[in-house]
Amino acid sequence: MKVAITGTTSGFGLVLKECFEGHGDTVVSIDKEDFDLSTIHGIEGAILHLHQLFSFFDLIINNAGILILHEDRYALKEVVPMVNLNLLAVHQIMEAAPRLLNTTGNIINIASVSGLNSDPDTPLYGATKAGVISLTKSFAKLYAPKIRVNCISPGFHSTNLVPAALPQKLLDKVPMKYEGRATGIIPVVQCILDSPYMTGANIVLDGGLSL
Repeated sequence: MKVAITGTTSGFGLVLKECFEGHGDTVVSIDKEDFDLSTIHGIEGAILHLHQLFSFFDLIINNAGILILHEDRYALKEVVPMVNLNLLAVHQIMEAAPRLLNTTGNIINIASVSGLNSDPDTPLYGATKAGVISLTKSFAKLYAPKIRVNCISPGFHSTNLVPAALPQKLLDKVPMKYEGRATGIIPVVQCILDSPYMTGANIVLDGGLSL
């Protein structure tokens, strides 16, 4: 299987890359070192690169993303890259999917429970993730019955999205009472791939945080 994953230097992207490669799949990583998906030029370059690399992929995982805490402290030019990376890059890659994917291919978008729950500290980040969930549903309708498009919305996981340890006051809000590990996303991705009747779904992986 040929797989393209954005953002594989850490967190979910890294464990998914290692998992697929461990099963003998060919993985193409799209990382900031090669293509900066927070810029229009980088998004266009990445799509062209994928198109030239293989005739068709079997799976695209839109994982790359950034979180800016306390957005009100930043100038507009400092938060625009987050919108580009978290939302616009996802849209553009999905829009290019018919040129990149096999006719029975899959797209999996990594969103966030922030797209479901409001947070006064990160309203724009939450809006980008809500947008990813909405885009997932729109493109699932557009590409059915051939290409399937699904989404995973993680809660608190031990990735590098936030460098500091999770504060106890946030952990206390999680019914399961612990922070998930990045490897926890692997069986969810496998479930999507093994479920040919699933499209347009948003699977929440948050230990009950969004309840």
